Amino acid sequence: PNTLTHNFVRSIFLDSRKRIWIGTEKGICRYIPRDDAFLRYDHPDVATISFAESKQQELFCVSGSLYKFNEANDRFERVEAIPDSLLILSIAIDEQSRLWLATNRGLKIYDKDIRSLTEYTGVTVQKSTEDMADYINVIYIDSQQSVWLGKNGNGILKINSLQNEVSSWT
Repeated sequence: PNTLTHNFVRSIFLDSRKRIWIGTEKGICRYIPRDDAFLRYDHPDVATISFAESKQQELFCVSGSLYKFNEANDRFERVEAIPDSLLILSIAIDEQSRLWLATNRGLKIYDKDIRSLTEYTGVTVQKSTEDMADYINVIYIDSQQSVWLGKNGNGILKINSLQNEVSSWT
């Protein structure tokens, strides 16, 4: 009970409260330093591949779908505004606290304040959604608010979100 939910670790994240979150093949654990043990979370119970935190200290994770940590209940809850058909592969949060979602269907932006999901039209999946080479599988936002996207076999894209310009490298 004080160990990891699975030995295949997919992500490690340190939040602003100095808590260490571990995303495994079978869910999420939080390291408890005073006990030198792990606290297991029952949900989600699938591979957790990405974490991000807003300026308001809201913790989100990706386990195929998008989940938000409910501090009061000490559990992760699915964000219902995201359709089940969307496979989310990575997440990042910009200065406006918008969630950028790397998906099997291009780049999406979720505004958590108004619970709105929109597609970033500058980057879309060019081929059939069956072609994994065009999936966006990792996302990062740098200090200049440029959005970096790693594609599964099709190189890297950089979006200058202020000028709405896209650069690519393969």
